[in-house]
Amino acid sequence: MDIKRLIAPNFYKLHNDIQRHNHSVYRLKGGRGSLKTSTIIVEVLLLMQRYPRLCTAVFMKQSNRIRQGAYANYCEMIMRAGLSSEFEFSLSPMRITNKHTGQIIAFFGLDDPNKTKGISTGDPFTYFGITHFEELDQFDGLREVDIAIDSVTRGGDLS
Repeated sequence: MDIKRLIAPNFYKLHNDIQRHNHSVYRLKGGRGSLKTSTIIVEVLLLMQRYPRLCTAVFMKQSNRIRQGAYANYCEMIMRAGLSSEFEFSLSPMRITNKHTGQIIAFFGLDDPNKTKGISTGDPFTYFGITHFEELDQFDGLREVDIAIDSVTRGGDLS
């Protein structure tokens, strides 16, 4: 992947920080068009390439906005990165699957955070190691976010 073509220069420092695993949580701020989402998606794809058992759970507050929001953004970035042939795209369940490794990027709405209990990758050899909250300001506080994180991060390591 050509990072300089996919990430804006103001995010190069963040890119280096993420790739070095300097932090476990990143909360990006900025307005529309700031390229936050695009940058995070590129980082997710890079980490998934590096760690072939790593999967990603993507959450948006409102289920009915995922398809035109987070899911569409991931599909577009995968195409821009020239990786379309490596993935299968599914709307039901809403996920993107790496054809070679079985890794998934799964999309969930948090209309009711308690419905996230028991989420798994469906593959005993993969795990959710990345949790991406799109439009975090739409969520009803960090308790709601914590419930989702607890539901998907049950073990696994970056190896």
